[in-house]
Amino acid sequence: MTRILRISLLVAAVCILSATSALAAPITYTYTGVGSGQLGQNSFFDVFFEINALADTNNVGPWCCSARQNTHINTTIVIQGLGLHTILTPSHTWNHPGQGGIGQNLGANWITLFEAGMGAHDLASNVGPILENDPAHVNQFNNVATSGGSLTFNSIDHVTFRARTQVPEPTTLLLLGTGLTRLVMLRRRK
Repeated sequence: MTRILRISLLVAAVCILSATSALAAPITYTYTGVGSGQLGQNSFFDVFFEINALADTNNVGPWCCSARQNTHINTTIVIQGLGLHTILTPSHTWNHPGQGGIGQNLGANWITLFEAGMGAHDLASNVGPILENDPAHVNQFNNVATSGGSLTFNSIDHVTFRARTQVPEPTTLLLLGTGLTRLVMLRRRK
């Protein structure tokens, strides 16, 4: 077996192993809705908000009375008219049959969605939108630390949940493997 062929096979093996380890990937949980409340010294009334929570699918596991939970790496909130702020209180997305939501990590719930699709989600794949049909049950968001001050929602309505993974496509991995093979071959020639 020639040296170039062995190197090519080694690079291909690395690419294949990378593809299997890519099953654990970043995931973003997004909660959107309309709410009223207080952020620091600023009040807001019936404005759009969006919470984006970045996590890793490799961290999904059981917790307390929830079938699954995933601790967030970073969580931000955009409130119309007040801008983008980082949520400083550690948080997680959780679920069990018939419900799920976002809350303080391994602690109090902030938003609970009582929808079957939310409870059935594995927290590691794409899903949504899942719309909360009974907004009376979603509001437990009180005195949460953010970069803009303490955040409290007095009311929340029209909450929708989505989850999106960021797994590299097989074509991207193939191109990466081909490029690495060519680099190794060029280096060997020199």
